[in-house]
Amino acid sequence: MDERAAARLPASLDVSVFMPRLPYVFAKGVPVLQPPSVLAHMAATPTRVRSWASALEWLPEIAAEATADDVVAELDGRPATVSVRMGYLLQGLRPDIASLIATPETKTWFGRRGKLLRHDNKWQIADTILPFDPRTLEPVS
Repeated sequence: MDERAAARLPASLDVSVFMPRLPYVFAKGVPVLQPPSVLAHMAATPTRVRSWASALEWLPEIAAEATADDVVAELDGRPATVSVRMGYLLQGLRPDIASLIATPETKTWFGRRGKLLRHDNKWQIADTILPFDPRTLEPVS
């Protein structure tokens, strides 16, 4: 579904449009995003994640499944803010992948602008949304 098609849907629906760089894979006959695509979607629109507390239950598993090459391919051509948010999100779980992402020169918001929960100087992230500190997550690779 593209953005134009999504705009024609009823306003009561919660629609999120994300175009992955990696091809879909099939699980039980249904096309699904690959782990790096899921991570990029989360980094592209962190406010669209319904529950970051719930996401923390499966985030380590998909981070472990992601390969560095696929993450780099998924980030290719995306705004720098997506890469920075990805680095911030993966720095504890996958420091090997986070180290491949260039650190920013300007501040990026992780969530809507508002009261900070934390600020990360390395990634220049102003985090207003995560109920956990990604720096403290145990590595999974």
